[in-house]
Amino acid sequence: MDNTADVTMTGEATNNYFGRAVSCAGDVNGDGYSDVIVGEPAYSSYTGKAYVYFGGTFLDNNPDVTLTGEAAGSAFGHSVSSAGDINGDGYSDVIVSAYLVFLIHGQSICIFRRFQYEQCCGYDNDRRGGDQLF
Repeated sequence: MDNTADVTMTGEATNNYFGRAVSCAGDVNGDGYSDVIVGEPAYSSYTGKAYVYFGGTFLDNNPDVTLTGEAAGSAFGHSVSSAGDINGDGYSDVIVSAYLVFLIHGQSICIFRRFQYEQCCGYDNDRRGGDQLF
């Protein structure tokens, strides 16, 4: 291993806090490779963004999915995390926080539910399969 980066990811502007939050996203698109999610909470007057990069043989610096916050000042992308497979569809889901927490289902990349801002995690609490959000 050398000390030269294989890929460099950058946000849309230098002061948008791109990379403030970075997490393995699990396998969002079901291709067998782990994906990465990166937050950029200060984008456009703190409306914020989160970017999903699909893993594979070669990771590039072009986001495969871009999610944008709903309102200025919300700081969408302040925290990002894998949520496991909340809905049991076989794809990893992700959580993106702002002043609310957004649960985003993998594969479909749709916002399922908003939660009040707090620490959340996904795991199989009732042992019936699938993760729950806490």
